[in-house]
Amino acid sequence: MLSLPPRSASTAALLLLIAACAPTARIPPATVPPEEAYGRPKKVPEVTVSYPTIRYVSLSPDAKRGLACADDVLMVVALPEGTVIHRLKTSAMESHPHAANAELDALSSTISCLAADWPHDRAITGDYKGALRVWDLSKGKQISAIAAYPIAGYGSENFTGVAVSADGAFIYSAGKQANQHDCPIDVWDTTSGRRVRQFTLGKDPEAPPYFSYIELLKDQRRAVIANTATIAELDLTTGARLWNRAIRDVACVAASPDGTRFLVSAGSPSSLLMLGSKGRDLGTLWVDASENDVPPLAMSFLPWDSRQAITAGDAGDLALWDLEQRKPIAHLVSPGGARVRIFSLAAAAEEPYALSGGHTGIVRLWDLRNRKIVRELQLNDREPTDHDGP
Repeated sequence: MLSLPPRSASTAALLLLIAACAPTARIPPATVPPEEAYGRPKKVPEVTVSYPTIRYVSLSPDAKRGLACADDVLMVVALPEGTVIHRLKTSAMESHPHAANAELDALSSTISCLAADWPHDRAITGDYKGALRVWDLSKGKQISAIAAYPIAGYGSENFTGVAVSADGAFIYSAGKQANQHDCPIDVWDTTSGRRVRQFTLGKDPEAPPYFSYIELLKDQRRAVIANTATIAELDLTTGARLWNRAIRDVACVAASPDGTRFLVSAGSPSSLLMLGSKGRDLGTLWVDASENDVPPLAMSFLPWDSRQAITAGDAGDLALWDLEQRKPIAHLVSPGGARVRIFSLAAAAEEPYALSGGHTGIVRLWDLRNRKIVRELQLNDREPTDHDGP
């Protein structure tokens, strides 16, 4: 049997000192959150939902469907239910054949203009990437994309206005192009995507080198074009300006379908002007003498009666105008007095309804006959999209 040597007093003391200095074992803390340990529900992190501004809207002739554009999404809405049927998202920059660099590839195509082709169940959007996109509204998909302008930088070349012919065969566009200073209007073949004509209208000394508004008149031979300093009528056969008016700080423009009346909302000071055939002055309908208000930001003639129009703006209310009497005959007020700035407005061609879009994703369907809101919905950026462009 092996025996260990007896410990000396100094050895025993050393061992006791080492034991005293050794770390003691600790019981790990509980890993179960207190709320779960006591049966309380687990906290769910909050999801931030943003409500983008609705910049462009359109309403079908029977007022059964509407279009609303926010950022890079085109939404098709069933009315009056307010159900979103399709959410159509524009492509990423990398799909553009003229994309300049990888840094721009991640940017989305913010929609910069909208035209509805309701008879053919289509819509056309232009974006800040210089692309026109044709959408099938019933199937909820992109039919084609026209890469019109080469991209030199985000927002440097883009579409600012778009219109479609009554037969759906041609798209008319206004836009900002690099090294272009002659205010071009382009005509595109909807099927092939080829540009078939370009009108170069020349730059006014006091106006920007592009137009931001274009609308075809009922005869399809003329169009109204405008930017922040000019409104003009264009002959689509010859490309000549039939008349031209210089107006400061134009905010928005509306044309009657027959081209006999034009409304111009302008600043400095805020005012609402009416023009007649050949651009002749028919007087000022409204002016803000206090200079504290903003001009109407959206307007539309009533398609069934060119003697009436609706305007909307900062307060979120609608004004119904009798243009013969040159005064508003009714005000449609927002519920609860809520001030939601309206940026876009469209009237149905066959029914007495209008659709408006504005701040915080608010879209409203207005009954113009009974002068009330039929439906209000708030569209956000968190819903999934039906289709991303190719």
